[in-house]
Amino acid sequence: TLDNFKNIRKNGIIAIGLDEDDDLNWVKQADEKDELIIGTAHGMAIRFGVSDLRPLGRTARGVTSMKLRKGDTLIGCDIVPTDKDADLLVITTDGFGKRTKISEFRPQNRGGMGLICTKFKNELSRLTALTIINETDEIMLVTANGVVSRQKAANISRQGRPATGVRVQNLVDGDTIVVVNKIIDPEEQETATSSETQVAE
Repeated sequence: TLDNFKNIRKNGIIAIGLDEDDDLNWVKQADEKDELIIGTAHGMAIRFGVSDLRPLGRTARGVTSMKLRKGDTLIGCDIVPTDKDADLLVITTDGFGKRTKISEFRPQNRGGMGLICTKFKNELSRLTALTIINETDEIMLVTANGVVSRQKAANISRQGRPATGVRVQNLVDGDTIVVVNKIIDPEEQETATSSETQVAE
């Protein structure tokens, strides 16, 4: 619970116990009535209730949220919104992406292997991002070679779970998508930036 993080020292406090080859990648604020959706590099996703995660102390390792196939890793985690118009955005390392209605991912029991959330164009491709998104959002994509692009979520096709998606980023040979960041309410951000610029002038 959040009560365990009331008094955080300057050098931080332990949030979870980790194995030697494990990392903490995401922290999300949620309550018992919320649901999580988690995705893997091999294109699987599982949705389950936060209530399935029993409260544990800060130093505990936690419980299994998803069963992984050999060589698979978790690449995304988000809170499922109550907004029925929200989509699940997935982006692959070779520049393909799509939006899928979150309703296509039925709630399951924690600890399962989940459902297919995308197919791949080639066997070397992997999922690099999985996040909840609305049509009014924008995303920023960054490649391993440092190429950055910004796109409107509404311009990315909505497709079913088993689909491979559409090309969202053209890549030169050997380049891959490594980071996808969501930009929420871009119009508000642009207005705020404009106001700050006028004040500075």
